[in-house]
Amino acid sequence: MSSVRDRLANKLRLLGIFANCDVATLKGIVEQSQWLSVPGGRLLIEQGEQAEAVFVLLSGRLAVITGFGTSEERLVTEISAGDSVGELGVIASTRRSASVLALRDSELLRIPGDVL
Repeated sequence: MSSVRDRLANKLRLLGIFANCDVATLKGIVEQSQWLSVPGGRLLIEQGEQAEAVFVLLSGRLAVITGFGTSEERLVTEISAGDSVGELGVIASTRRSASVLALRDSELLRIPGDVL
């Protein structure tokens, strides 16, 4: 029977940014990551904050929004289970270009940028 860590490592392997990583590396990434439960309606990422982590959505649904809470608010895209969000900001060491809102209760894996 495979462990939770093995299953999460296999999920990561399906994402483009981790496709070339070996299983041992993926297990190490999972071990240094944090499991998050985010209730629907809560902000996960706020536009303008420093990008410090990548998030992998394990279950639920997220919305990527620019100008959140302003008259300029615009839905950019929705994120489905199995997708990641925040990797570009971490790789480029920039501030977040959009906010990310949990549309419903969601489970995520938070991967610190320094682990990548």
